[in-house]
Amino acid sequence: MENTKSSSPLIFESHETALCVIPPRELWPSVDVLRNLYDKAYTVWPPHLNLAYPFVRPEVLEDAAQILKGLTTENSPQLVLDVADSFKHKHHNTIFLGSNPGSGAAELSKLRDRVSNAFGQLQNAGSERFIPHMTIGQSEDPEAAAHHFLVEKARLLTPVKWEAKELAILVRDDASASASASASASASASASASASASASASASASTSAQGVSGPRPMRLWGTLELNSGTFKRMSPPQSFDGRLDDMSTTVFQPCYHMPQPLGPWETALSTTHTPEPTELVLDRLVVASYNVLAEFEWPPRSNRHSALVQNLLSARASADIVVLQEVTDHFLPDLLASEEIRSRYPFVSAGPPDQTGIGPLPSLLNTVVLSKFPFEWHHLPFQRKHKGCTVVRFSNIGTQDTDNRQFRQWILMACHLSQGLTDGAIATKKKEVQKMLDYLSTTFPQHPCIVAGDFNLVTSSYTVEEARKRQDISQQTVHRLGDIERALSDAGFLDTWLATRLESGESSDIANDKRNVLDSFQGEQGATFDPLTNSLTAELVGSGLNNRPQRYDKILVKAHGQYHPQGFNMFGQTPLEIPDRAGLSYASDHWGIRCLLLKSTTAETSKSCVPAVPIKLQRPVPALANGEDLEQFLQSHGSLPTEQERDARVEAIKTLENVLRDVASVPEGESRFGPDFVVVPVGSYGLGVWTSSSDLDILCIGSFGSKTFFTMAIQRIKRSSASGVSILRRVKANSGYMLELEVRGIKVDLQYCAAASIVERWPEVMKHPANDPAFALPFQTLAKLKPVRDLFYLRRSLPDLVQYRMAHLFIKSWAQTRGIYSAKFGFLGGVHISVLLVPVCKALAYENEAVSPVDIVVTFFSHYSSFDWKDSMVFDPFFHKELRYNRTFREPLCLIGWHAPALNTAPIASVPTVTTIAAEFERANKLLSQEDCTWSSLLGVGSENNLESGVYPGATEFLHTFKTYIKIDTQYWGPSQEKSGRFIGWLESRCVMLLVDINRKLTNLFARIWPARFVEKSSEIENTGAERNGCYLIGLAWYSDSSKSGFNEMGLAMQTVLQEFEGRIRRDEKYYDAQFCWMSASIVRADDIGGLEVDQSLWGEFAGDADDDDSDDELEEEEELEEVEEVKGKKGKAFHGSRAAVVGKEPGLGKFRTAADVLNRIRWDANFDPSDYVVGYEDRFLGARERAVEQWKTEQTDEEFIPQHRILYFKRRNDNIIVWERRTRVDDIFGSGIKADK
Repeated sequence: MENTKSSSPLIFESHETALCVIPPRELWPSVDVLRNLYDKAYTVWPPHLNLAYPFVRPEVLEDAAQILKGLTTENSPQLVLDVADSFKHKHHNTIFLGSNPGSGAAELSKLRDRVSNAFGQLQNAGSERFIPHMTIGQSEDPEAAAHHFLVEKARLLTPVKWEAKELAILVRDDASASASASASASASASASASASASASASASASTSAQGVSGPRPMRLWGTLELNSGTFKRMSPPQSFDGRLDDMSTTVFQPCYHMPQPLGPWETALSTTHTPEPTELVLDRLVVASYNVLAEFEWPPRSNRHSALVQNLLSARASADIVVLQEVTDHFLPDLLASEEIRSRYPFVSAGPPDQTGIGPLPSLLNTVVLSKFPFEWHHLPFQRKHKGCTVVRFSNIGTQDTDNRQFRQWILMACHLSQGLTDGAIATKKKEVQKMLDYLSTTFPQHPCIVAGDFNLVTSSYTVEEARKRQDISQQTVHRLGDIERALSDAGFLDTWLATRLESGESSDIANDKRNVLDSFQGEQGATFDPLTNSLTAELVGSGLNNRPQRYDKILVKAHGQYHPQGFNMFGQTPLEIPDRAGLSYASDHWGIRCLLLKSTTAETSKSCVPAVPIKLQRPVPALANGEDLEQFLQSHGSLPTEQERDARVEAIKTLENVLRDVASVPEGESRFGPDFVVVPVGSYGLGVWTSSSDLDILCIGSFGSKTFFTMAIQRIKRSSASGVSILRRVKANSGYMLELEVRGIKVDLQYCAAASIVERWPEVMKHPANDPAFALPFQTLAKLKPVRDLFYLRRSLPDLVQYRMAHLFIKSWAQTRGIYSAKFGFLGGVHISVLLVPVCKALAYENEAVSPVDIVVTFFSHYSSFDWKDSMVFDPFFHKELRYNRTFREPLCLIGWHAPALNTAPIASVPTVTTIAAEFERANKLLSQEDCTWSSLLGVGSENNLESGVYPGATEFLHTFKTYIKIDTQYWGPSQEKSGRFIGWLESRCVMLLVDINRKLTNLFARIWPARFVEKSSEIENTGAERNGCYLIGLAWYSDSSKSGFNEMGLAMQTVLQEFEGRIRRDEKYYDAQFCWMSASIVRADDIGGLEVDQSLWGEFAGDADDDDSDDELEEEEELEEVEEVKGKKGKAFHGSRAAVVGKEPGLGKFRTAADVLNRIRWDANFDPSDYVVGYEDRFLGARERAVEQWKTEQTDEEFIPQHRILYFKRRNDNIIVWERRTRVDDIFGSGIKADK
C-alpha cells in the first residue's frame, strides 16, 4: 500500500495492524457474551486492550518485531479491569472496561510509553492521555436508559484479572487487501479519549469501503513474551474465528445450584451420565410461566420485586419448573435472595449477577428457568439480536419407551418471541417458531417436549382487524398468524390451556368472568395480557390497538401420548400493596400461567360405550366468506341487543336483588341481617345468547327452605312495589316452584334452590367436579342446580364464547324462522342448541384450526345434515368420558346434556318433530352449498324482517306446503285471563302427544306442526279481554316411500285419533272448563284454511299452575323433598366414574330419600344396573303393580306417566330383595331412613 505523504515507515498510522494485550482464552467467554450482542466489531476483534492502534504498516511488521524484542520486563503487568465507563463520540458511545489507578493501568501506561519511545512516537503523543480499556459495546444516546443498562452490565463483569505476559501484533485479513480504509469505530476506540472521534470517522470510511462484506477481521501475526523478549511469528497469521465457532456451537452447559442453604450459587456438575436408578418417570409434572415485566427506565425501580416473588410463592404458582421472561440483572438477585425460592427451586439457569464470578445476564430482557430438578441448557439464537430461546434438557426426569424401555429426558424450550403487529414482525415470529420446531425435530424427535413462554402472538380479532384496516398488516399476514398456530399443532404440540378448558374447564379467567361476553371479541378468551382488568397493563399500553386482551402466554406440550394436560390456572391476579404506587396494584402486566401434566395410562382413552360422531371442518362458499359479516347480519335483523336493552337487564337484575335482600330497609352503613343467598342469572342471559324477546331466568341458592324463601320474597316484593317489581303469578313447573315476575318491564322467572353445601362455598364449588361430595344432594335439588352447573361449565370450557354466541344466535334465528324452535312442541330450545353446538365448537378448536363463527355455522349444518338421529346420540365427548346412557325406544331424539339428573334434554321430542328437524338441517346444508348463498336466503327473510318480531316467512311457506292439515280450533270467553292462559298452555303441551299418536297409528303419514298459534287476518276482533280465538295447524303428507292404499281406512283411523285427542283435553277438568272454553280438532284442506297469520298476542304466555288454594301445600311438599342442612360427619367414598354421578352418603344419614332420588340413582349411577330393578306402584284401578325401571316414565307429558307419590317400593330382580320401601322407610340405595337390619 503506497503512503501518499512523506513519513517514516515506522510511524503509527496504519489501521491494518495493531499492538495490543489479549487476555487468556478462559476469560473470553464471559466478556464475549456481551460483546456478541453489543459490540459491532465482535467478529473482527478478540477481547483486547490496544497499546498502539493505529500501528505500523503491514510491510514493516518484521522491522517492528525486531524493535519490540528489546522491550523486556522482569515483572509482567498485573491487569485488573475493575471499572466500567464510556467514551463519547460524535454519533455514538463506546462502553468499556478499564482500571482504577493502581490496578495495573500504570504499568501498562509505562509499557506503552516504552513502545512509543522505541518507535520514536513520543513527540506525537505528548498531548494525549492513554486510557487502557477493553471495548464491550456501543450505545447511541449517553442519556438513554439503554446506555446506562449496558454500562451496568459491563460493571457486573468486573473484576477481570490476568497477568499480561505477552504483547500481540494483529494484522487484518488480506482477503480484501485492495481496501485502503481502516478498522471499524467500535473495535478501535483510540488509545486516547481525544483521538476516539477521528478513529471513529476513519472506521466509518473503512466500513463503507468494505461494502456488504463488512470490516476485515484481525489475525494474530505474532506475539512477544515480555519476560524473555522472545518473539513468535505466526505464519500464516492465525485466525480468531475459532472463538466465533465456540459461541455459535450449541453445547449444553450446567445450571446453577445452591449446595448450602445460605451459601453462594455454584455451577452444578454435569449429570449427563447419571446412574440409571436416578432416572425418574414422574406421575405428574407441573410447569409455570410468568412474564415478570422488566423495568425500562434508569435507574430501575425495585418496588414490584417483592410482589413478584410473592406471586411466585403463592399456592396457585407452585410448580416443578418455572419459566420467567423479562428477567433483568436487577430483579434476579432479589428473586434468588428469597430463602423459600431457593428451597423450592434449587436449580436455575442463571445465577445472581451481583455474585462474584457469575456476571450479568446477556440482554436487558432475559429468559430464566427455575427447577426442582437438575438440568443442562443452552441458548438457541433467533435471527434478531437479543432474541432466542433457552433449550433445557433435564438430567433425570423423562419418559420410557414402551417397546425398548429407553429413557428419554424431558426437553423444555423457554421462549419470548419478538413483539409487534406488522408484516415484518409476524414474519419474524413465524421464522422463530419454525426454528424451534426444526431444532426439536432434528435433535430431540422422540423426547417429551414442553414449549413455554410469551409467544407475543396477537389473539384478539378486534386488534387484528383494526391493524388490517389501517394497513399495518396485509391479509396474507392475517393468514400467517393462523399458520403459526397450525405449525405448532402439526408438530404435535398441544395447547395445555385449550386442552384443559375443553375438558374439565379452565376457571381462573377472572377477567372474562366479570366482563360480559357482549363486551368481548373473538380470541380474548383466556387472556394473559388484559389492559381492561390489569391497571398496570393499562398504564403501559395506553390507548390504541394494543388495549384489548390478548392470550400471549402459553404452555405447549408434546409427550407422545405419555402425559396429558389435566389442569390449568393463572396466578398473579391479586392486586397487592406496592411501594410508591397509590392503592393496590398488580405485580406484572401479564398473568402467570401454570399447567398440570399427568402420566397417561391406557385407560385415559375414552371409556364411553357411546361412540362420538367425528366432526369435520366445512369452510363456507366464497359468497358467505366474503359477503355480509354474520354479526352485521344479526345486528341488522334485530338479533343483537342494543345498549339500552343491555342496561335495562343489568338494572332489572340489580333491582330484583336489592328487593330480595331488602336493601332499602337497611340504614346506610349498617350490615344486613337475615338468611343469606346468592342470586345467579342463568339460561340465555347467563350464557350471553339472549335477545330482546328473551326472559330473564334467575336462580337463588340459599341454606333455608323454599317456603321460607318464597314467603320472604313475596312479602318484600309487595312491600317494594314502587321499585318496579311485580308478581305476575306463582307457578308449579316441572323444575319446581317459581315466581313469574315483571321487573321494570322485563319478564323474570325466579326460582330457588335450598343447598347449604353449595351456598357456603360459592362460587368456588362450581369449579369442582361432578362427583364432589358437595353435590351429594337430593334429586330435586340437583335438578334445580343443573342449569347453573351446566352454565358454569360451559363458560369455563367453551374455547371462545364470542364465536359461540354468534353461532348460537344465528342458529336460534334459523330455527325460529323455520318453525322448529319450541321445546314444548318437541322441537329445539336454547339448551338443545347448546348441546348441538358445543361439540362442534370444541372439536374445531381441538384441531387447532383458525375458525370464524361462519366456519362454525357451516360446519354445524354440514355435520347434522347427515346425522343418524335414530341410532346416534349428541353429547359433549370432552365432558362425558365414560358416558353410559341407556337409551329407550321412546327417545327418538337423544341430546345429552352435562350434569345429572335427566341427561337427555329432549324427552318431549317425537318421531315427527325429529323428522322435521332432520329435514330442515338437510335443507339448510343444501342452501349453504350453493355458490350464491346468503344469510337472508338461508333464513328466508328479507332485509326488512326483524327476527325478533315473531313474524316469519317460514310460517307463510308452511301454510302453502301441505294439501291437508289438522286444524285444532280453540276459543276462550271466560272472565279469568289466568285460567285462559292455563287452558291454552295445557293444550299446547298435549299437541306433542297427538303427533305421537299419528306416528304410531298412521305410519304412512308425515305430520308437521307449526309451533305457534294462528288467527284470521281479516278478524277485526282483538284477542284481548274476555274472548280469544285461534287455531293450531298440523300439516299432513305421505312419506315418499309409503303406499297410499287404504285411503278410507286411514281417514277413519285419523278421525279416531282426533276424537281421542279431543276427549283427553276435555276430560281434564283442571285445565278445561266447558263453561268458558272450547276446542275441536278436524281435518281441513289447504284451500279451506283461509287467510291466517301467526298470533302475536300473549295468550298462554304465563302457562302453568295457578296461585290457587293448593299453592302453599305444594310449597310444603317441595320443601319436604329438600335437604336443607349440610350432611354432617364422614362422607361415603366418592364414586369417580361418570361425571354425571353423584356421591352417596353413609347409611342412616340424612332424611329418608324420596322415590325420585332412588329412581334416578338406579338409572344413571354406573354402580347400578337399571335392568335388574323393578318399581312397585299402586294403580288407581288395579291396585299394586310392578314395572321395570327402564320402562318407568317421569315426564308428565308422557301418556304412561304415573305420579311418583304412587311408588310403593323398589325391588332387585336377581334376589327379590326390596331395596327401598315407603311404608317401612327402608332405603338400601342411599342408606337413609331406617336401616333394613333394624
